[in-house]
Amino acid sequence: MSTPAGPLYLHHKLRLRSPAIVSTLSGDPSSAATQPFIPGGALRGVMAARLLANGVRGDSEEFRRLILSGDVRYLHAYPELAGERSLPSPSSWKSKKVEQGRAVDLAGFSGSIDSPVDAGDFEDLWPEEALVSVPAPFTAVSASAGARNIAAPAIGSRVHQQRDRVKGRPWKDRAEQPHGALFAYEYLEADQVFRGSIQIWPSAAADIGRIKELLGAGAILVGRSRRAGYGGEAEVEFTGQAQREYENVSESISRDVAAGESFRALLVSACVGRHPTTGQIDPIALQHELRRRLGDAATVERTRWTFETVGGFNQKWRLELPQTPAVAAGAVLVLKATSAIPTATLRAIEHEGLGERRVEGFGRVLFLEHSEDHGAIRLARVKDQGPAASGGPRQLGSPSEQNRHQIHLLEQRIVMAAARAELDRVAALDLAAQADKRPTNSLLGRLRTLFRRATGEEAAQAALANLKTWCSDGDIPGALKKNAREKLDRCTIGGVGVRQWLRGLADAGDCEAGWAALLKASGNQNTLTGLAAKSHLTSRAAAEAVLHSHSALLRVHLIDAVLGAMARLNRRGAA
Repeated sequence: MSTPAGPLYLHHKLRLRSPAIVSTLSGDPSSAATQPFIPGGALRGVMAARLLANGVRGDSEEFRRLILSGDVRYLHAYPELAGERSLPSPSSWKSKKVEQGRAVDLAGFSGSIDSPVDAGDFEDLWPEEALVSVPAPFTAVSASAGARNIAAPAIGSRVHQQRDRVKGRPWKDRAEQPHGALFAYEYLEADQVFRGSIQIWPSAAADIGRIKELLGAGAILVGRSRRAGYGGEAEVEFTGQAQREYENVSESISRDVAAGESFRALLVSACVGRHPTTGQIDPIALQHELRRRLGDAATVERTRWTFETVGGFNQKWRLELPQTPAVAAGAVLVLKATSAIPTATLRAIEHEGLGERRVEGFGRVLFLEHSEDHGAIRLARVKDQGPAASGGPRQLGSPSEQNRHQIHLLEQRIVMAAARAELDRVAALDLAAQADKRPTNSLLGRLRTLFRRATGEEAAQAALANLKTWCSDGDIPGALKKNAREKLDRCTIGGVGVRQWLRGLADAGDCEAGWAALLKASGNQNTLTGLAAKSHLTSRAAAEAVLHSHSALLRVHLIDAVLGAMARLNRRGAA
């Protein structure tokens, strides 16, 4: 079998099964914004992790070839649009501010005034309307029914709270030292499909089966904040092989470029350039590198580009990657050939890419036909991809059933954590410390054995039923012996014997009645009744419902905290 002269492109479909945060640089340390695509570096990291998990050493030849050498390059996965991998929207496309369904192509305007012109002629040099950026970051590879489809992935946002255990909210002290924080997370919603490609050069052609085996075996994880409920669980499905990264771009050049002819270079991903003289990172170096790669057979006539800062994070080394300025994806350069340029030269540049970090998918470029026709481009906005089970258009403020369930669980966790923290404080400072004639540690330990398995509401109710029996009067079956009952009666909490105090908590019932008993037993109702107001995520009523529905579990927590605090005081020999 002969080895192909050029690289192969292993196309794949990546479907998100859970929300994903693919971090981009953000000025606020308490927030995380996501990129609207899956970077090639994320897939490269998954591949490296799979190799190491399969016993491949980091200094082995296989690891070097598949991860480090550039023989295998992991290109960005962009949202699926019309069944194909979409393109970044060209930076030269600008929508009219009053009519965003149409756009003009600034690459078709020269923008240069070489001689005085009449007011009526100026519109041929530059548009006079107020323009804004195209309202979606991705476009289809070709026109459909005379319009260019544009789309954006579904991106959600959520606020997380890290609260002070005592006050139940974030705050700052007089020295401006924060205690707790608010975090705003932006994420790619689940059940979206992205399409990407893996470029495989001839030296690694024999590893295609190995790559499919490692990436196609089970779910992969992309993105960050996995402990916060995101994780980016995804599955990869390989859809075929091709000789080009994009095969169906309608304006793609498929012939030699004649001398004097203009053509375009479209950046399919961000490009990190380095100045050939100074050696410093410089986005403008893209022009120099492009001319050099074309053998100085073309000059750059126009640039319609934007810039961004790219960085990253090495999960293995737990280190941030350097932040560098780059030309953003979608940049358009209009070039004019000074001599004939063979198609093979253009294809070689498309395969090799431009700039640095090409193994992670940076520096991808396409050469397209150029036209001076700057007439209006009709745009057709495709509905954002959303969860497949949504059953209708996504509306702000009406989350899906899955999101509502996640929010309910998050609120329950926040409210219960605040309640446990307050009960621990009440138990140690207001109850155990003021108790008179504490029981022995052996009796305290025996009582606490009832609560070892009380991790849920039903188990807590069963533990309280057993405690009620233990604290009963008389020698009934299952009750504590008379000597133990007398020890508990001699110890008082707030003027009430401990056995009576325990029995009041155990015999209260469920829900609101149990919550009322908890307030009475704590002896400090103000802080407990304010929990719902300070700790709710959606509404105070929802937080109160959480507290009332877990009254047995909270009563068990208070009892166990009081008994544990008494035992600690006994061990320290406190009076």
